[in-house]
Amino acid sequence: MLVALLVKDERTPKRLIRKAKKRGLPKKLRQLPEVKGRESSSRFLHFLLGDLPREDVGIGILVADVKKIPKHLRGKEGLLYLKLSQLLLEECGAGEHSPLILKFDRKPLTGITREGFNTTLRERFLITPKPKRFEIYHHDSTEDAGLQVVHHIAWATYQKYQHHDKQWYDLFSQKIIVEKLFSLPPKKTNPANSLRA
Repeated sequence: MLVALLVKDERTPKRLIRKAKKRGLPKKLRQLPEVKGRESSSRFLHFLLGDLPREDVGIGILVADVKKIPKHLRGKEGLLYLKLSQLLLEECGAGEHSPLILKFDRKPLTGITREGFNTTLRERFLITPKPKRFEIYHHDSTEDAGLQVVHHIAWATYQKYQHHDKQWYDLFSQKIIVEKLFSLPPKKTNPANSLRA
């Protein structure tokens, strides 16, 4: 599963996390760098996810069927992450935004270097008219509030698909601009027709 949080104000995720910690966590836990979805209290989740509809944000969700991952991408999580990222960003209309600042969860990118990952995205989204500002970052979620919000959205969406529990998903569903179940096609025999990584 891949989730994108689109914000116009970079301060929005930090404000969401700060408010949810203040209202939904005991004082001694508010200084934690990150609260994971499965470890979150109901109060914390209610305030964090319930505040999303009041913010100027959009949410994109791509749910991939892991049983149908093409053979050429198995064991190459970096390439799979890149292709799913490209698809989700295109569905969300990321290329139309300026400035365009992309923040990804820092993770091992097997099958591609981080530089190759970034270069491929730049080639895909630096189109005419070019964004005045285009930046790509790979952060640890403990350092980035936006990634923490994304993790909780992903956790709530997982509950919907795996456990048929929509109570948390329904809190922010009105802000979803795209949600797709997606199976990657097998690698084509003609290299000219395949996605480049």
